[in-house]
Amino acid sequence: MDGEDGEDKPVKAVLSWTLNGQQELLLHEGDTAEVGREEGNDLILPVKNISRKHAVITWRNSHFEIQDLGSVNGTSVNETPVDNQPRVLKDGDKVSFDTIEATFSEHKQPQTALKKDDVRQTIIMKLGTQPSLVISTGPGEGRRILLREGVMTVGRATSKSENWDIALQDRSVSRPHARVENNHGIVTYTDMGSVNGTLHNGQLLTTAPVTLKDGDVLIVGETTLIYRGP
Repeated sequence: MDGEDGEDKPVKAVLSWTLNGQQELLLHEGDTAEVGREEGNDLILPVKNISRKHAVITWRNSHFEIQDLGSVNGTSVNETPVDNQPRVLKDGDKVSFDTIEATFSEHKQPQTALKKDDVRQTIIMKLGTQPSLVISTGPGEGRRILLREGVMTVGRATSKSENWDIALQDRSVSRPHARVENNHGIVTYTDMGSVNGTLHNGQLLTTAPVTLKDGDVLIVGETTLIYRGP
């Protein structure tokens, strides 16, 4: 979203590209930016070759990482394809979303140097306080699942009597597959010994719970989910 309502935190990095003029995405510490073709993404690239949910850029472990979300035409950094393994972004990296090339730059200048009259600048607007999972790839693409307080079970939607809290129309998902617990805004995910497992930021989970952070990517069967939290 455009504007000047971003947090007071200093800008850590800038992603710049040209599409209908020069544009920049200002990235602050803690930001998560969903990239895609349609409204609802933080970085909207209205080009038909860009997927609805194409990639995600996340602040993690004191740096920004990028991960492809199973897009049709792919994401690359310095001409190397990015898959479901997060890729650390470094100063000067060339990031390509299909044919749209952007430059990632670490920001070290005074904040006043950011303002440019001839450049359209976008900042990340924080979501509400209720944690959620967004289906970025797979059946139900674009659906946002609000995570209520307590335990919610993830499983494959069937015509039988199972009544999962989060039912996914995905044959690769087990019955049940996982458990998500929201404990006063701290959300944990536990794979329940599913047949096909769960990838968390590219790593296969055991049955031990993991605490989710804003921008984490979960691959459950053939469904990709982005966790959005406070």
